[in-house]
Amino acid sequence: MGRGGRWIPFVIAAVVGGIAILSFTRSTDGPQDSARPTAIGATTLAQSAPPTTEFVESTTPVDTTIAVVTTTTTSDSTFAAADPYGGVATVGVIGPATTLNPFIERSGMGDAVGAITWASAFVLDAETYDIKPGVLSEIPSFENGGLSANDDGSVTVSLRLSQQARWQDGQPITGHDLAFTAALLADDRRVDSDLRELYSMVSGPEAADDTFRFTVTNPSIDYLNLFQVILPRHQVEGTDLFGDWTDRIWVSAGPFIPGAIQSDGSVALRRNPQYRGVDSQGRDLPYLDGLLVVPYLDEAEVLIGLTEKELSVGDLGGGYQTAADRSDLLISFAPGEEWEHVGFQFGSGRFAANPRSMVSSSAFRDLVAVVVGDDELVSEIGGTGLYPTSSIVGSAWPRGAAPDQPEIVEPSLDEIAAELGRDFEEQPPTVVYATTVALDRSQMAGITLRELAARGVAVEPQLQDPGLFFRDAVIEGSFEVAEWAWTVTPGPVGAARDLQSWFGTSPSRDGLDFYRWSTNTESAALVDEIAGLDSIMDLGELQTALQSIDGQLLDLVVVVPLWQTSSGAAYDPRRIDGYDHPRFGVPITWNADLWLVPGGCADLQPGEVCGGPGQPEEAG
Repeated sequence: MGRGGRWIPFVIAAVVGGIAILSFTRSTDGPQDSARPTAIGATTLAQSAPPTTEFVESTTPVDTTIAVVTTTTTSDSTFAAADPYGGVATVGVIGPATTLNPFIERSGMGDAVGAITWASAFVLDAETYDIKPGVLSEIPSFENGGLSANDDGSVTVSLRLSQQARWQDGQPITGHDLAFTAALLADDRRVDSDLRELYSMVSGPEAADDTFRFTVTNPSIDYLNLFQVILPRHQVEGTDLFGDWTDRIWVSAGPFIPGAIQSDGSVALRRNPQYRGVDSQGRDLPYLDGLLVVPYLDEAEVLIGLTEKELSVGDLGGGYQTAADRSDLLISFAPGEEWEHVGFQFGSGRFAANPRSMVSSSAFRDLVAVVVGDDELVSEIGGTGLYPTSSIVGSAWPRGAAPDQPEIVEPSLDEIAAELGRDFEEQPPTVVYATTVALDRSQMAGITLRELAARGVAVEPQLQDPGLFFRDAVIEGSFEVAEWAWTVTPGPVGAARDLQSWFGTSPSRDGLDFYRWSTNTESAALVDEIAGLDSIMDLGELQTALQSIDGQLLDLVVVVPLWQTSSGAAYDPRRIDGYDHPRFGVPITWNADLWLVPGGCADLQPGEVCGGPGQPEEAG
């Protein structure tokens, strides 16, 4: 099973208050200040996969003990290139756990451990969010025969297992493991209801050592959310998934083997000798002897752990800037999960906000898009803390973004007046801009006021408490122009489900359509296209559909994309090398098999830093 590029876990459940939860829920008030849609596509579990890795056969004897063994390494400054092995890294994560069983509880700790231990059929590329095979040999498609259309409209899926996929005890991962997982998760009433519903799509299963075949009666791209955690039949069969797997976890398929949760909440992991990963030079992975994952309640506690030299790397989430003035730490950050945008109200509620609303004019919407969609304005507001974006779909799956996004030419007030049939001398143009009192949004409201006023349009900013804004303005549709954020679900399936939630009308897909744009008869065909995402199973076909929808929504100017927030981590370069902060929704440990301890410091202890090759010194 060849691996190229950067790989990350597939779809992780929503994070609320720092704790990952299995079910995706929608929050429209409170301190999160963003709306979170319910989506089946988010109720999946995940395994990470390392970057620039290939799988090879291993002749290492099976060893299923759990203790972490630290190798003391003393070498010169060529350590990383010549002998990268040895040492233990300590990782700080947000969100303690009471169990590592992801079907009982999701947590920051559980996801960090699971990302380097779970077996998964599908994973996401870390940079592109493309779906890649995990323990499979390929992603099914109609072209390679993995998908086959039947006369009755159903589709047969054939999942072909890689011959190199192994559990830590040396047993191969087979189609029988997938069949066992599907049956258990579909039938056990204690499993989350959304997850049970997902596995109910598996019909007529047929298992073999190298293949698992099943039929999907109602074709859906959701099949790619199956088998995010594969259970080892030879170990779990005959046990109680909920009663017998609370204080222990089944055999690992990742680069590390976890121990039990300790009294302080930490989990020690050691190298998995059966792991088939190798680096770009053909050397076995992982480099480290082990990891110690330590849970913290919040970003502030993680930063304290870094300050006291307890941690090699610490997840700081959106609070990474708190470490900006620390010269002894390096900060790595990436796009976050919140997609900020300006939306227009097409329903009649806009007249409650502004009796002279101009939203029905496409020229007016173009004018707002030109004003607020300027990337330089985003830099003015957030500096390096915000990632400007011009796509709706691209934040979830860059490949799904419209390749040729429409160029908007700034219209004149005369064009807007002509389209509305108004005389702006008698009725001067005005717009009501509603948002919350958050600093970046109030700044954006001020910029909008400034820029539109310079063009002859008066702006009335309405800065509201988040709870009131989402309840009274967004949900009720009583705004004219409003700014808020959606929480993005990463990956192709997430992109499809987000579109159906944000712009769709189907109750089965939690269609919200707070913009009421679907009330426009000219949008009927596009509404049908969004609903039609349900029946797509081929990734190539899904990409084409998403690009089309993205381009049409942007051309209609239903919304104006602004930016993504960012998340980050801080790490001590004297204690860890090879760390690369993942995109949102991905555990901090996603590429831990490539981490290494800098030369001469493999025996580094808490409270020490590395002063140079072979020269540990007391921390100052």
